[in-house]
Amino acid sequence: ERALSLLDRFPAGLEDESFPARQAQALHGWPLCEALLRKSYEARFTDPKRMLVLAESAAGVAKHIRVERYPWPGFLADIRARAFADLGNAYRINDRLSEADTAFERARDYLEDGTGDPFLHAHVLDLEASLRRAQRRLEDDIALLDQVSSLYREAGDLHLAGRALISKGLNMHLRGYPRETVRLCEEGLRLLEPERDLQLVKVSQQVLLHARIDCGEYRQAS
Repeated sequence: ERALSLLDRFPAGLEDESFPARQAQALHGWPLCEALLRKSYEARFTDPKRMLVLAESAAGVAKHIRVERYPWPGFLADIRARAFADLGNAYRINDRLSEADTAFERARDYLEDGTGDPFLHAHVLDLEASLRRAQRRLEDDIALLDQVSSLYREAGDLHLAGRALISKGLNMHLRGYPRETVRLCEEGLRLLEPERDLQLVKVSQQVLLHARIDCGEYRQAS
């Protein structure tokens, strides 16, 4: 909370020349990295450039945390995996796709040394799938989303498993398979929890609507 409050006062984060170094040093490590990642995520729609600046700072903080500070096996690798995956996603949103590739390679390397947390593994692969879709590598996107859905099911989060199925359905629609899109969206919608993300439900219904029209199922679409 102290780190978030500090970033509210200095929205550019560590790039702000007036950012208080002494306070940052006291919060350096997991708290500051976590706060930078949260603020970066919040800026994804309103200010993509700021999203990237904050994600770069978060990855830099994560990279320089001393192991002795968090000695639990795999914990620091998990922090770094998440930070570099979020950095890769920020690069994607800013159309810097080659740099996104490099960031995801590093995230995967850190995952191998991490705790094996299925939520984190799914989060990294989910973001990487978005990059593959942006690169029009749709088969790679589908393979990643299959893993994401399985990992979320394993972790017991059916809502996120459903979201992965709907992302896969959108991919299949882009590839010209509306019938498969209908199947995936219907299955995904059954798993979604509207109170967690009503916007996702609405978007999923729109994808399903377009797929039904492309299948010639006009009555069902109506």
